[in-house]
Amino acid sequence: MRKLLLCVIICLISANIKAQKCKDFSALYGTVIKEFPQASFDKPTKERLLFDRIAYNLISDKYFLTISKKSFTELSKKDLEKLKKKLFKCTNVDGCWQLRDYLYQFFLFSNLEAAKNHVREISSQRIQLKETLSQLNNGASFNGLIQQEASVNDNFGLLTTLEVQGVLDLINSKKGAAADNDLLLKKNHIGNLPETFKSLAELNNFKYENRQLYQHASSSVQTELNAMIENKREKILQTLSAAEKNKLENISFNIRDIAQVNGVFDNLKASYSQYENYNSVESLYAVYRKKKADLISNNAYEIAKKAEGFYTIKELENLSKTYIANTSSTLNIEKLKEYIASRKEAIEKYLREKEEERQRIALRKENKFKENKKLISSLREEAEKVYNTKIPTFEELHYILQEYLDLINEDNKKYSESEASQFIRVVEKMEYWREDDDNISTLERFKDRNGFSIIASALTIKKTNSDVEFRMPNAPKEIIALFQLELVTDFRNAWKTAKDPFESPKPYNRYVNSGRTMYSYFVKDDGTLIARAEYNSDAGGTILAEREDANTLQVSSFSNMTDVKIEKGQTINFQASGTIRVGILTTKPDGIDGWRSFNIVPSFRHGMLMGKIGEDGKWFQIGRRKTIKAQESGFLYLRMNERDVSNNSGHFTVRYTLE
Repeated sequence: MRKLLLCVIICLISANIKAQKCKDFSALYGTVIKEFPQASFDKPTKERLLFDRIAYNLISDKYFLTISKKSFTELSKKDLEKLKKKLFKCTNVDGCWQLRDYLYQFFLFSNLEAAKNHVREISSQRIQLKETLSQLNNGASFNGLIQQEASVNDNFGLLTTLEVQGVLDLINSKKGAAADNDLLLKKNHIGNLPETFKSLAELNNFKYENRQLYQHASSSVQTELNAMIENKREKILQTLSAAEKNKLENISFNIRDIAQVNGVFDNLKASYSQYENYNSVESLYAVYRKKKADLISNNAYEIAKKAEGFYTIKELENLSKTYIANTSSTLNIEKLKEYIASRKEAIEKYLREKEEERQRIALRKENKFKENKKLISSLREEAEKVYNTKIPTFEELHYILQEYLDLINEDNKKYSESEASQFIRVVEKMEYWREDDDNISTLERFKDRNGFSIIASALTIKKTNSDVEFRMPNAPKEIIALFQLELVTDFRNAWKTAKDPFESPKPYNRYVNSGRTMYSYFVKDDGTLIARAEYNSDAGGTILAEREDANTLQVSSFSNMTDVKIEKGQTINFQASGTIRVGILTTKPDGIDGWRSFNIVPSFRHGMLMGKIGEDGKWFQIGRRKTIKAQESGFLYLRMNERDVSNNSGHFTVRYTLE
């Protein structure tokens, strides 16, 4: 009986010991896992780094000694095996199976020494963390807190989340007082700054340079520092502006040196522009404005005479900017302003009237073009009835010329029969019959039943000096008028920048469209009318650039001169755009590399827009953009840098201003 009772007692004691051990295991896990809010109590985390961090803290001395009389670093494999058996007997106890999963890696013994090293490192980090807490309690500067914060984030990665966060929270709680203290310590430095622009720059940058302190400092300290900075800034500006006033009083302003006078204010603006709302700076500006106003008032008559000689709004605006800007009000200056304003108004009125006149002229031209076209159609229809033949237009002569040019080959290569047949067919379709059955030559004649002729000729086997003429013996005045109207309606005079339907064309005057072909007429002494389409292969004939508006020209491969008169000393600003096709290539105003053997000026890029002043002037590069000051007077010449323009097309649009 006693033996049975003893066995029961032993079993009960053993069960109690086992139950207590399981509670200890569960308590260990619960204590540590609470230190990691990012981890779940119910099941181990799958994040590897967090898993290891929790596992190492479970075996660290701070927590492990609650279930063991020895540090984990002192355990043998045998000790670990006993611990494992005890833990595995508690599988059904909440917290124990999770603890088993975290510690299982250590029961394998493969990384036991590494685990012990981690435990030692955790102990070392806890000692360092305690020292950090001691330093924090002894007080630290704001920068010291920032450094400690960085140190905590960098050096305590093995400790629990709440351990680290607790220290970080303590650091953050001390930042406000530290920031206040550090900012207040800077008051003496601010107060002792010398009264210089360098000090102003330092004051302006103070808040930015100390932005972390401002971020954490109390509003009362921020307000106190800002007020002190503002007072110091105002004091410095008072001293600096007073010195500037003394300089101004000793400067002598001269109307002949107005650029230097304006330069004084430009320098003031460069130094004080960001402080113009301060009374001391406003007072400084006022001293300058009065001094300049006195100068301008005494010379108002001469300035008004200058204004009288200006005829553009821009010139008057520049005059106002030069002489009236940054002056205080005086009677003479107000009168000068009124006079300049009246000149502007007069110019604007003139420009409006000119624009209205331009629009009226454009409308008259448009109506005249329509009238001319109707008359041309009527005259040609009547003539073809009278003579029962085709009267070719200048445009048709141009087409015949193009067919002829395909046969007149400068390399003297033999043309095909189909090419010759095409040329003959174009002419004979108009019922003008070829007089010769031989090969195509440099003189080809076609006649109709009335004795009217179409003649294609070339002085050489090359394409240069080639033309096609329509000849009509004893041409009546109606036929002559027909060709005259056609010239001024469909083409423009090469010496003019636009078509003029009111023009009375003179014999031999050349008319153009693109400039590739030049058109003209004349009547011989025997009464024969000759209407000619002439090939302009080398752009040798003078052709003015076509005008788009008052300040814009179209420069083609064939135009070479403008109607712009330049005076010596004028500044010319160019802006160019557009493209010109040069053979198989395309060029913009800046030109292209290579092909220099075809250039007019070999040193410039091929196809580049270039210009010169006067027929004998020196070519200068323009490209997309250029500003030059004229060294001589004369008409402006613009053209592209290429000698052989026979296969070119397109134009550059060139906008210019004169100053």
